Amino acid sequence: AFTIHAKRPGHHMRFEGLDSALQEAGAATMLPLDGTKALVVDLGAAHTVIEHDIRANAARGIHEFRWSWWTRDVLKGLLRTFGIRRGKARVAHVAGTR
Repeated sequence: AFTIHAKRPGHHMRFEGLDSALQEAGAATMLPLDGTKALVVDLGAAHTVIEHDIRANAARGIHEFRWSWWTRDVLKGLLRTFGIRRGKARVAHVAGTR
């Protein structure tokens, strides 16, 4: 058996708060890659850091809530109720099926 958790309005998963903790634990390393930076993550070591953040920091390093996101998410759902969709969704169906 398993459970699926739906995202609530205004809540988003954001891992930027863990960057320094992952690097300090040796679970993440920034490497130069063709003029940009690549983040290489050891998933086993990252699991320990993420678990600690969830238990000791109320998941503040991986989760964020903003009222502006809540407003957007609620309005988006309300508009969907009336058949109004974002521009991308309408454009994707303009050509119809062939």
